[in-house]
Amino acid sequence: MAGLQGLRDQLAHPQPTDGDLTTMSDAQLEALGVARLPTSLDAALDALEADQVAQSWFPPLLLEVYLRHKRGELASLEGVSEDERAARYALAY
Repeated sequence: MAGLQGLRDQLAHPQPTDGDLTTMSDAQLEALGVARLPTSLDAALDALEADQVAQSWFPPLLLEVYLRHKRGELASLEGVSEDERAARYALAY
């Protein structure tokens, strides 16, 4: 949806980059105009809740239910070891 939104808004396409972006500092990425994506579910949900454009890609009720479900998922995993989290996800998926 992000790519389609960029086309609709006639945004300039990103410039090709050289090198491994994962090894670059935040300053180097900023100089290239590149932002890191969230690295956790919690951070990704925060980013979605803060982005009106991304929210517009979903029907309001679906978005509300999805966010509640994923926040509940995170709450159920608080204090749970990484091994137990993996076991729970293995059962669910």
